[in-house]
Amino acid sequence: MARRSWRRLSKSREMRPAFFVFCEGKSEALYVKMLKAQYRVPVEINIKVVNDISDRYVRQFKKQKDSQPKDKTFLMYDLDKPEIKGRLLSVQDAVLLLSNPCLELWYLLYFKEQKAAINCKSCKDELLKKHNNYRKNHLDNKLREIFRKRQGEAVNRAKKLRDYDNPSTLVFLLIEELEKHSG
Repeated sequence: MARRSWRRLSKSREMRPAFFVFCEGKSEALYVKMLKAQYRVPVEINIKVVNDISDRYVRQFKKQKDSQPKDKTFLMYDLDKPEIKGRLLSVQDAVLLLSNPCLELWYLLYFKEQKAAINCKSCKDELLKKHNNYRKNHLDNKLREIFRKRQGEAVNRAKKLRDYDNPSTLVFLLIEELEKHSG
């Protein structure tokens, strides 16, 4: 029996690119899974702690998944330690989706501008003020709906921040790619 591909053919019968997202934890994976359902594109999520991610690991993982040259690779990690950026830059042909200090900053941008430096605990506290049901590693239906409705606002707020500084996030780069290839 022939192995079925996990990708769909587009209307032009050409295989769409797949998106490989390597991330450090469940929160990132849940968010990407939500985007995968929203955009209906082939996304392969792999949770791998930053100390174990390498160019070799990424290449081997993609090889097992029958990756194609048009496929895109993303690394979604928190930039809470200075050495993380250098380690991730060693992965060839990957788009860095780094959030400084953490992914919760990206979530916070759905609710408000954040221009001053902030730590992870403060990001989580601010999120609780804006959405009292917020819990790490959980996206309830109400929060998913807020993310869907306010996505453009979050993208615009993130674009105003300086890459890699605190605060900053590049998660919007994944959304822009998904928008190019959805439908």
